Amino acid sequence: MSATSLLPRRALAVADWHGSDSSNESSWEIKHGSKRKRRSAAVGHQPLSVVALLAAVAVTAFTAGSLLGSHYSATVAQLSVDFQLAQLHQQGTQRLAATVDRLLHLGRQAERAHSEAEQQGRRHAREVRHDESQLLISDSMLDEPTLSFQVCNGFANQRVAVLSGIILAAELNRTVILPQLLLNGTQPTEAEVNEETSGSVPFGHMFDVDLFMERLAARGVRTSALAPAPSQVVSVKAGSYRDLLSVLNTTYSAQQHIRLDCPMFRVPPDVLTERASLVFGIMDAMQPSTRLMGMLQRVDAKLRSLTKAKAYNVLHLRAETDWVLHCKRWENLPDGIVRDNCKNNTETVGEQLRRHGVNAQVPLLVATSWAQADKTLISAAIESLRASNYNMILRHDLLANDMDLAALSREESALIDYYLSLNSQQFVGNSVSTFSAMLIMERWNAGRYASYYNGGNIPLEVFLPLYKMPWVFTYNDWSAGTEYDMMVKAAVRSAILVARMKPYCMYSGSTTSPIYSFLVDAGVTIIQHKPVWRAAFAKEVARNREHNAEVHSHLYATDGRMVGTFQRIDIPILHEFDQYHYVLFTGRFKRLASLQDGPSCLSSQLPALLSCISVTLDEVDELHQPLESWHLSP
Repeated sequence: MSATSLLPRRALAVADWHGSDSSNESSWEIKHGSKRKRRSAAVGHQPLSVVALLAAVAVTAFTAGSLLGSHYSATVAQLSVDFQLAQLHQQGTQRLAATVDRLLHLGRQAERAHSEAEQQGRRHAREVRHDESQLLISDSMLDEPTLSFQVCNGFANQRVAVLSGIILAAELNRTVILPQLLLNGTQPTEAEVNEETSGSVPFGHMFDVDLFMERLAARGVRTSALAPAPSQVVSVKAGSYRDLLSVLNTTYSAQQHIRLDCPMFRVPPDVLTERASLVFGIMDAMQPSTRLMGMLQRVDAKLRSLTKAKAYNVLHLRAETDWVLHCKRWENLPDGIVRDNCKNNTETVGEQLRRHGVNAQVPLLVATSWAQADKTLISAAIESLRASNYNMILRHDLLANDMDLAALSREESALIDYYLSLNSQQFVGNSVSTFSAMLIMERWNAGRYASYYNGGNIPLEVFLPLYKMPWVFTYNDWSAGTEYDMMVKAAVRSAILVARMKPYCMYSGSTTSPIYSFLVDAGVTIIQHKPVWRAAFAKEVARNREHNAEVHSHLYATDGRMVGTFQRIDIPILHEFDQYHYVLFTGRFKRLASLQDGPSCLSSQLPALLSCISVTLDEVDELHQPLESWHLSP
């Protein structure tokens, strides 16, 4: 009998016993006698059954507990093993990732070394073969006159030194020995830094030698990467002579191999003007080496991927402590020249970019030396850019996750910045900085937007007079078929051939007329513009026309002459001139014009309308228009 059936019976038996009395005991005994004996026997065995049951339960619980305990211990042990395995897996993964990164880095280094070795091999192969058609290098070149030179200071100054040395070699008809370049041109003092005071690397470390030599050969310039023996070379101090080119062409003309120290700013400006095509050809030939080009393309692609426009702008911001000291010295040079635009508008640079039409819808790469920045100046500049809603990308953030870029030397990094600036949609810099000034010159020559936030002039123009000032004139169809057509043609020819200016025409008229075709063929930038005030102005001019034409000016004789005369008042609202600080409005040119012609033009604090460009007009110029230079910055 099971325990569950036993317990109710036991309870019933006890209840029956307590509920009976003595009178009924016998009858109960008689009646239930046989059953009672059986029940008594059953009840007598009940304690043993309970104990057995409890013992069975205990055994079962113990067995189950043992099994659970064993399973728990096994589970804990397994978890411990799994945790240790996870730790080992994580450590292994980290070590594997570090190993992979290291292998990738070593792979890139090996790839660069292989690329440089291949380039050196190609260069060596070219240097030992005779190729008269390309005029590059041959054994016979040892008998040809050569010119070698040093470079000096930072990247931009080295760039000026390279083009200066090559222009001198071209003038002297000498073969150019490619110079060594500096990886760190930092100037702790005003003293010049060159390969004697700083370490140097071959030209091919920074630039593509093969491409450079090919492009110069196409322009008739002989180049060589091999230098003659030092014992055969005569050294000349470029700074010792006021007219270096004349001295080299006379005193040292019989010397076969000449070596100069840094020739930067030693070439006569008129020679550079005459050789303008070669100057820009040299800069175009200076393309980054394979290693640096790969990095440049990677950063360029990253910047373009940030917006749907696939474009970016660059701001070269000078706010370093050494720049502040340089400006203080430069602005106080005792030579009587006004210099007041070195640090101008740095703290309000965002407003300046807005005024000059710099697009705020594309990323703006801010290039500056953050570690050396003047904290107060850079903070104000960043806040101004932020307030003007520019989407800034700080240069040091761009380098943060790129081991290769972070490992570059000072001048290698400058090269990356320079070519990013050349590739950008818009560039803005500081015109006093040689780095910015060179970029502005190259971009203007290529017809691309370039401006500067500090106002005033571009000091480098004194040495490199290759900045084409925008010249604007007006034309409307009321003048078609008159003598004015001939005057316009004469002015355009003189502006391009003599003054070397960039011509713009505020044009209102037919696009099928002969004069329109002439302007387009001559390279004039046409600005289709019809003044909103034209009709009302013509109506007013018609009043007392004959009297005014006789007493005041012959211009009153026709509406076309009067509208053309006053159309200039719309110049400041034309977006084509957003990048410029000055626009020239005049007639014919008899010589080269630049802002350097008038000392007062060097000041950044200028009125809106100037007459400081001393260009002599033709005495018989019938236009009778005053010579004016418009300063477009408020």
